[in-house]
Amino acid sequence: MVRFPIRFLGRVSCVLLLLMMVLLAGCDGNPGKPAAGNEVSGRVLTAGGRPASGASVYLATVPDYFPSATPMVVDSAACDRLGQYAFAGIESGNISVYAALWDPRGEELTAVSPLSQPFVYPDKSGVDNWNPVLVDVRREGSVSGRVTYFSDMEWFPAVDVDVTVERYRGAQFVTEGTAHSDQDGLYALSHVRTATYVAHGMKILDSDGPFPSYLVGETSPFFCDGRNPVQFPDLMLSDVGVRKPAIYIYPRTAGRFHVEVDLAPRARMTTSIPEYGDGWDVFIDTAGRIDDRWDYLFYELALRGAPLLREGWCLPAAEWETGLKRIVRQLGLNEAEARDFLEYWLQHLPRSPWLVVKPVMGPGLDHLASLQVRPAPDSVRRFWLLFSPADRRLDLPAPDVAPFVRGGTVLVEWGGLVAPRER
Repeated sequence: MVRFPIRFLGRVSCVLLLLMMVLLAGCDGNPGKPAAGNEVSGRVLTAGGRPASGASVYLATVPDYFPSATPMVVDSAACDRLGQYAFAGIESGNISVYAALWDPRGEELTAVSPLSQPFVYPDKSGVDNWNPVLVDVRREGSVSGRVTYFSDMEWFPAVDVDVTVERYRGAQFVTEGTAHSDQDGLYALSHVRTATYVAHGMKILDSDGPFPSYLVGETSPFFCDGRNPVQFPDLMLSDVGVRKPAIYIYPRTAGRFHVEVDLAPRARMTTSIPEYGDGWDVFIDTAGRIDDRWDYLFYELALRGAPLLREGWCLPAAEWETGLKRIVRQLGLNEAEARDFLEYWLQHLPRSPWLVVKPVMGPGLDHLASLQVRPAPDSVRRFWLLFSPADRRLDLPAPDVAPFVRGGTVLVEWGGLVAPRER
C-alpha cells in the first residue's frame, strides 16, 4: 500500500476543491445564459436539439425610429463544438441575433434560425432570444402583402409600386424576388425559401423639378419557414421628414431680418423655433445671435417623396464622424456650424456597416424649399444631406462641390433626411 504525506493530500484536496468551484461557477444548467459585462453570448441548437457546431451567428442593430426599420448586421461569430458563441464590446441599444449553417462551399445557407425579436442591451431582457434554433432550408413557401400610402390623415392602397423581397443571407441581403402591387395594393411571391425577409417598396413620382422624387418604405422583418404561406406586415409608404434644417445668418450690420420658406406642393412645415407664423421677423447681431436667444432659425418639414439622387459618398461605420466632418467642411460649414451638425446627426443616424450620404443643393433644394430673405444676403450656402444605411460599400460618383467664399452678409443652412436602406 502506497502512503502519501498528509501535506501532499492537503494540497491535492485544495486543488480538487478549486476545480469543483470553477466548474460549478460555469455550469448553472443554462449554457446559453448571457455573460456579464459588455458581452452577449448564447447557444445554437439544431431542430433536433443537438449543438450546432460550426454555425455562424449574426448580430444586428435595430433602428429605434422610422423610416429605417431594417435591422442591419454589424458583427458575426462562429459557434464552438458545443454550439456556443459570444460577442464582446457590444454598444447599448436594441439588438437581434440569428444563426445559420452554410454549405461546404460557403455559397448558400442550409439551415437558418429566425431573426430574434429585438432585445435591449445592456438591460439583458429577453434571454431566450440569445439561443437560436436552426430550421432546415426548403423552398416551398410563399409570401404576400399589401402596400399602402398615408395621405390626408388616411391610409390608401398604393398602386403600381415596385416591391423587392429580400432575405438575410449572412451579413448581407439578397433579392429573393420582385413583385408589383395591383389596384388594391396587393402583391405576392411564390417558391420562397426558409429565411427572414423584408419587403422594400418604391414608387417614382412625376416631378417638374431638377430631379425626380420617390416614395419608399419597407416592412419590419418577417420569417418564412419555406413550407407555408406567410402574410407580410403592411408595406407603408409615407411622407419623408426633413430633420433640423438650421439657418445661420451673419449680417454685415446688425438689424432686423424677415425670412420666409417657400415650400414645394404638398410639403408642410411641422415645427419651428422661433415660431414661424407668416415668416420669421427677427433681430440679428453681427455675431449671428438671433433676438439675443438663438444661434440659428430652426424648422422641420414633411415632403411628399425623397429626392432621387445619384451622387454622394459611402462611409464605413468607423469613419462616420471624421468623414461627415470632412464632407460638411467641404460643403462650406465653419468649425462651429460643423460642430452643431455633428452633435445632432451622430446621435440620430441608423447604425449600419456603411452610410450613404447624398447632398441636396442648389436648384434642387430651392425646388423643395426656397428661402426669401429681406434684406438679401450677399453669400449663401444651403444644403441638406440624404442619409441611408447600407450593408456593403457602394461606389457612387462624387459630387462636384464649388468652394464657398463668405463675404458681406452670410447665410448658411444645413439639414438632413433619413431614407430606408440604400440598394
